[in-house]
Amino acid sequence: MMSVTKGTPELGLKGKGVERISVPVINKAISKYVELRDEHREVTEALTDAKADLIKAMKDNKDKLSCDAEGVMIYSHDDLKVTLTPKDTVKVRSEDEEGENGGE
Repeated sequence: MMSVTKGTPELGLKGKGVERISVPVINKAISKYVELRDEHREVTEALTDAKADLIKAMKDNKDKLSCDAEGVMIYSHDDLKVTLTPKDTVKVRSEDEEGENGGE
């Protein structure tokens, strides 16, 4: 049986140390890892897009928002406090988190 990995054909040799081994528990772990890795990539892309949308929405509505002395925009929604710094660092914290962490 010849299989191709990255363009290189297998030699087709048999015996310990020369043939490809298959360990089912490792194969299962690899499949699970790859599935989660790929889901993570998709979520990361969606999160990045959502963050950009939030930053744009806050900038587009700057005149309606509070700003502190450092130019940090502040917006509250339900139990969430959103801050956007002049360097586009956005933080969304629950008011509970803010109280527990001293505002961080």
